[in-house]
Order: sequence, then C-alpha cells, then structure tokens
Amino acid sequence: MNRQNPAQSNEQFSEPKPSFLWIKILLIVIICAVLFGFGGYYLGKQNNKSAPVTTAYPTSTPSPIPTIGPRVAQPGGQCGTIAGIVCPTEYVCKYEGNYPDAAGVCVK
Repeated sequence: MNRQNPAQSNEQFSEPKPSFLWIKILLIVIICAVLFGFGGYYLGKQNNKSAPVTTAYPTSTPSPIPTIGPRVAQPGGQCGTIAGIVCPTEYVCKYEGNYPDAAGVCVK
C-alpha cells in the first residue's frame, strides 16, 4: 500500500491564491460592465429611432392678470391699517392713532 504524508495530501487541495481570485473577480466585473454598456447603447439607439422628434408650440393664450381694486370697508367697519382698507363713498375713516398704518372706523 502506498501511504502519503498528510502534509502532501493537503497541498494538492489548497485554496487558490488571493491575487488570482481578485483577478477573476475583476475580470468578471469588467465583462459585465462592457456588456451592460453595449446593451444600454443599443437600446438607446432603438428608442431614438421609434419616436420622431417633434417640436411642440403652445396653442393657448395666457390669461390676463387680474387687477384687484382697493378693499372697501362696511359702514362702521375697520378702515386704514397696513392693508389700506378704504371707506365707502360718503364715509370718512376716523383713525384711532397718529402713526403709520393706524386703524380706524368708517363714520359719516
């Protein structure tokens, strides 16, 4: 019977060297990237062929800008303030203070 030394039998089934393993992984990654790139390029060209390029121009006219007149208070209501609320015709704003943006009451 032929007996082998246990140290020799372990050498026959040793793991591949780490540098060789990294080369394999790197090669697989590069191949996948190249295939993915060519596939994207091909599908991009196919997509451009199927849809003709058209230029769309707007057909609607813009709506006019609404103009807002002054806010008119009710008789006896608040007037003045920073909002610039005015009193109706024949009424006067009686201010309650003597400072800018003071509030008042519409009186006859």
